[in-house]
Amino acid sequence: MKVHNGEYATVQTMSDIYSNRSILIVEDCADVRSQLQAQLESLGYQVTVAASGNEALETLGAQKFGAVISDIQMPNGTGLVLLEAMRRIGDGTHVIIMTAATDFSKEEIISIGGNGFLRKPININILVSMLESHFANWGNV
Repeated sequence: MKVHNGEYATVQTMSDIYSNRSILIVEDCADVRSQLQAQLESLGYQVTVAASGNEALETLGAQKFGAVISDIQMPNGTGLVLLEAMRRIGDGTHVIIMTAATDFSKEEIISIGGNGFLRKPININILVSMLESHFANWGNV
């Protein structure tokens, strides 16, 4: 598959994506982004990061992931806009939405296609439990 600048990308199978437990973290706060990345990588996840919804859409166009963890409130494309765009184009990637805002509910996120919802500050144990459940059940879907 040919991608940017005439280079060739490796074609990933869904089995590859899930076996390496690849995750895209979408978060505009560099400290939160790097902390989540470090914690998840230390647990064996393959982590890619994006600082906005727009950057995430570009990344998703070039690479597939087993899960996306996205903040809601970001400049240049919110997490909700990202989630809606993913679902509109038929991208069924597992999406966990996180936010510090109190005006969003789990039910609202699920109703627009999200698979999970966490309030900030993130409890890494709960996040990892959600991810492990998702990756363990992937082969049974």
